[in-house]
Amino acid sequence: MVCTDVLSRGIDVKTVRAVVNYDFPPSTTSYIHRVGRTGRGGRTGRAVTFFSEEDKDALRGVAHIIHNAGGVGVEPWMLTLPKLTKRRRKQIERCPPVRKPITTDPNEIREVYAKRRRKASERAESTARYRSKLLEGSPMIAPSPGKSKPSPFAL
Repeated sequence: MVCTDVLSRGIDVKTVRAVVNYDFPPSTTSYIHRVGRTGRGGRTGRAVTFFSEEDKDALRGVAHIIHNAGGVGVEPWMLTLPKLTKRRRKQIERCPPVRKPITTDPNEIREVYAKRRRKASERAESTARYRSKLLEGSPMIAPSPGKSKPSPFAL
């Protein structure tokens, strides 16, 4: 089942055994409601939460919840992150980070990797041209005729 934060509150689906948070929850309360969809009625369940650099501000609170509940996978550095100010917490809740879309379409994935390969190839070609010019001893940037001034620091 794939759902939004709206479904994470008040809906009881007994067969949910795992929750995967592709978007980091904007608050600890939201995290509790999301993972609360699994392990209902005394059953066990799993929750996986992906996060990125943009989520670092809100990570501490969620890490403490997982740690205090005896969960696994909480790195010690997560627990030592600075505490979120009330003002910053409200900002995150109002306006969560904008993320690139996630796709599982094989054609889109091929296209993304082909684009990365093209960029890497262009960078390699540019680097090769730069290095060959350095080896030839030719100047990389030629001064404009008549506009260059001698450096005051020249000896």
